[in-house]
Amino acid sequence: MSTLQSLASILSKTIDPKPLTYRGVLMRSTLETDFARHLDHMDADWIYEPRIFGKKGSGYLPDFQIARDGPACYVEVKPTAAEVPLARLRMAVIWKTEPDAVLMVACAQGSAFWVAVKGQPWETFVELWKHA
Repeated sequence: MSTLQSLASILSKTIDPKPLTYRGVLMRSTLETDFARHLDHMDADWIYEPRIFGKKGSGYLPDFQIARDGPACYVEVKPTAAEVPLARLRMAVIWKTEPDAVLMVACAQGSAFWVAVKGQPWETFVELWKHA
């Protein structure tokens, strides 16, 4: 089995790419619907895939925007910790048009979260949420 096939096998066991509808919104995966339920449990208002940042055709589309007073907060949801560094790197394009935005990566593995504002290091914390 090639390395690519091995990676595909691991990811297929981690990611359920089956689209699901939650609260009338078609989402790309079970992971995203589970996170939306978590946000609802926290009484957070959210927008799914709010808009594309960066160049047309190769831009970045965050999974969620959390509605709140103050700067916007964008969230990318990932199944494994190995995917977090790339997500953090890709999200930085948001700061080009929204320099005050708060960026967050939520990782199902270990219920870990990483948060940053422009010019500051990423901080991490754990907040329990369940992915089916």
